[in-house]
Amino acid sequence: MKTPVIAVTGFLGCGKTSFINKMMTDEMYKKSSIILFTFEKGEKQIENTNSTIHEIYFSKRELENDSEKVAKDMARAINNYISSEIWIEWNCMEGLSTLYNLLTSKHLRKLCSLEKILHISSINSIEGELSAGSLTTEQVSEASCIILNDVLSPMQLKSRTKAIKNINPGVKTIPAENTEEIKRFLSYEPLNTINTFIFAILCTIVLYLIAKSLLEKFNFSADMILVSFLGTMLKALPFLMLGVIISAFIQVFITTELMEKIFPKKLIPSMAVALLAGFFLPVCDCVSIPVFRTLVKKGVPIPAAVTFLLASPVINPIVMISTYSAFNKSIEMVLTRIILGIIVSVIVGLCFVLFPTEKMLLSNTFVPFCKCGCYDKSTSGSSFKDKFSLMISHSQAEFFDVGRYLIIGAFISSILSYFTSDFFTSQSNLPIAIILMMIMAFVLSLCSSSDAVIAKSLASSFPQGALMAFMVFGPMLDIKNIMMLNAGFPKRFIIRLAAITTIVSFIVILVAYV
Repeated sequence: MKTPVIAVTGFLGCGKTSFINKMMTDEMYKKSSIILFTFEKGEKQIENTNSTIHEIYFSKRELENDSEKVAKDMARAINNYISSEIWIEWNCMEGLSTLYNLLTSKHLRKLCSLEKILHISSINSIEGELSAGSLTTEQVSEASCIILNDVLSPMQLKSRTKAIKNINPGVKTIPAENTEEIKRFLSYEPLNTINTFIFAILCTIVLYLIAKSLLEKFNFSADMILVSFLGTMLKALPFLMLGVIISAFIQVFITTELMEKIFPKKLIPSMAVALLAGFFLPVCDCVSIPVFRTLVKKGVPIPAAVTFLLASPVINPIVMISTYSAFNKSIEMVLTRIILGIIVSVIVGLCFVLFPTEKMLLSNTFVPFCKCGCYDKSTSGSSFKDKFSLMISHSQAEFFDVGRYLIIGAFISSILSYFTSDFFTSQSNLPIAIILMMIMAFVLSLCSSSDAVIAKSLASSFPQGALMAFMVFGPMLDIKNIMMLNAGFPKRFIIRLAAITTIVSFIVILVAYV
């Protein structure tokens, strides 16, 4: 069983050490065996009043010069000391990708697992936290909880919380003096990806049993819904697995530096290359969005970068194969999806010629990381064996993450296909059907390697134009994409991108099918 890791981040002088000292002297940890790895030495020192706390210090130089040795030393300490938790006081001048890479290295990935990131926010660090591009801004965006290490008035607390949630919308904020709430947060164990996936399956079974008893009273067949659901899942899962494996392969083995080299700096050639690259990159957000950000930073025209961001989840080979299979080997559906995806992504990209956004985009310098350890920095000097192991880790994490959405999507589509009438199949109601399917695609946040199967299950209830809207618009814009973009890009840009993509998708698809 892996030992849970709690990382404490924050600006120099924000009170990380004081916070750790306070927690370690609490009754909750007095009798616990804790390993404490510190990567920063401030004015205060760890007060090791608890004999069961084992503190080990690593300097920033050690981390930079030989991170593998640091990982080995950490693994040795974990093996030598039996501990219930591992705490890490992280250096504020090191990016969190370094921490993720450290914990997912071959030496540590089987021994420990990062569970929570606590960010200490104080009046001394607030400017650094809110200044675009700082490492502490990255730490705020990745934190699972923000500890407010100041005595604040209600007005100040509201203002600080609002500023923090502009960077990390879903983060929990707790005043440092509220020890009991902090302890409750630390003692709470969130579901991991596998448990969440299993939980989604169990919820589906429970919903089916409840629905069956209710439907039978009205002479509806719950078994038909179940058969439809299982059929959809069985068709979609192979493509989902293939998609996440190829996604992980590209994430690990193809660096962003290579992508930078192949993109020209002129508008028309760069947009052509963006479309070409879209055919070879899969749908994983932790590939397309960081690559998009890197392309903009390296001077690739924003219209080309936007074209790549929108096109790559729609026109790649896995999507072609899944669409071909789902729609009974229909070349027409595959070509239509590709052509409409290209048209929408190019038009949206060209719209950004009229609205220059270079300064807006470059105001931030980070994007959130997926925590499975697949980063270009971590793989550039690794052996093939290490890279392959990272690829498997990423595939597993991605599969269980997007698999939840597939289960929900398949269940909803099975219900809709059974209950919906012929209202939406009427050509006069095509605009309404397109809007409804675009909303459904946005909410369900399905992986585009398997969304064609969901669309096909609704073919008897919705016209082909609405199904195409589901398959073209959904991969370009959904809740998952918005959340990831929100953590690393200005809201004005996200709103503009979302609005233009929605309007262009609706118009293009409506015109194509009228």
